[in-house]
Amino acid sequence: MNFRFGWRRLKRRFKPIPPLSTEMLQELKQAGLAVVLIDMQKGFVGNLKSGDKGRIVPNQIAVLRHCRENNIPIIVLEFKGYGETIKEIRVELGDIQQYKTIIKGYDNGFKKTNLDQHLRSLNISTLFLMGINADCCVKRTANGALRRDYQIIISNDVISGQSGHSSDNSIPWYEKKGALVLPVTSFLET
Repeated sequence: MNFRFGWRRLKRRFKPIPPLSTEMLQELKQAGLAVVLIDMQKGFVGNLKSGDKGRIVPNQIAVLRHCRENNIPIIVLEFKGYGETIKEIRVELGDIQQYKTIIKGYDNGFKKTNLDQHLRSLNISTLFLMGINADCCVKRTANGALRRDYQIIISNDVISGQSGHSSDNSIPWYEKKGALVLPVTSFLET
């Protein structure tokens, strides 16, 4: 076993990252918050649970508009070989200055990409994650972020999965890992 990796896991086991409070959200927006949109591509969106596209896409668009108005950076992750992000979202991204698209080859958006370097260059410490699939790519990207000491904010209003995935979108997992789980309206009100 790699001693450094084993020690890091042991430290995390006994010293979990504390969850964020909603009071801290406004402060985070001013000091190191970015939104990460994950795999909102036609090939994935077409397989969402019934009715979920109509539920999450308008909320994601509201978040993107909020980012534009508040100068919050956006990173769009696209899985290689699945095409572009869906048109409804691309249209919203068109006039946002602070956004970057990163192509990934793995479920974890940090694996073999420059996502971490890009976030660090912007002095980002907290990520608001949106996208699909909540049980897979979003979860693995969240885990990659936590391993790199980022704080996570997530909302069930902006994530989903395929019809065979869990009905709770892994929200208990995110809560257990110390993510701030909140309604999208709480994010938009600050």
